[in-house]
Amino acid sequence: MDKDIWLFAFGAFQAVGALLVILQFFGITPRVLNGVTNMIKKRWAVVAIALIVGSFCFSIYGMYLVHGQESRRGVRKDQWAAFVKEEVRDRAFKNERVVLDGHRFVHCNFEHVTLVFNGTAPFDLIENSITMPVVLNSEDPAINGAWLALEEFRRLEQEFKAKQKSP
Repeated sequence: MDKDIWLFAFGAFQAVGALLVILQFFGITPRVLNGVTNMIKKRWAVVAIALIVGSFCFSIYGMYLVHGQESRRGVRKDQWAAFVKEEVRDRAFKNERVVLDGHRFVHCNFEHVTLVFNGTAPFDLIENSITMPVVLNSEDPAINGAWLALEEFRRLEQEFKAKQKSP
């Protein structure tokens, strides 16, 4: 069976299990089980527990699938540790686009630049000077989305701190 079908089945299994446990918590028994003996009610509890355990197992399996596979670019996290970066030393960048992937920038000067990170390789920024404004960009929509989320979280943090200070 295709992996996507299995993941869908696992997700549906988790959803059914969660729904049944929530209904049981509020004392709601589905019509199918109305008027059944205590033995069936005990089986119902066993089924609910089995669904919870199954949901937990499938969650672990899903995490294994996500973290155990190679990324879409074929670079695993453990491969980045031994990645040899191209060193750029004592260079000035002004009003230009600088791709970070696979580079090690040492004692460089960045003035009004667009830093581009696509997530294809690691990079280092060591003892550089940066003159604002700097634009962060990527050709990968997921990375752009993460940067936008971080900016929003920073803005919310500033608003939160301002509200805490005001009486």
